[in-house]
Amino acid sequence: MAGIDPNMMMEGNWKAFLSTYNKVTEHCFLDCVHDFSTRKVSQIETSCASNCLQKYLHVSQRVDLKTMEIQTVKTKETETSSSNS
Repeated sequence: MAGIDPNMMMEGNWKAFLSTYNKVTEHCFLDCVHDFSTRKVSQIETSCASNCLQKYLHVSQRVDLKTMEIQTVKTKETETSSSNS
């Protein structure tokens, strides 16, 4: 990857990570935390937040795997069409 600064790539990855982290945190917080009358986090809120994050990680992993599968197929198709030309 000539011309691409590795530091810029790392910075872009870091920004993407932080953006995703903030979105997931906000989503799980809004879904799970409803009682602001006490400083303690209830067991229900803790369980809900944990489940929310686990679901996100599971779905994210499945999307990543599917993306890699599709990319592999496209790469093979490109190689096949290039070798036939």
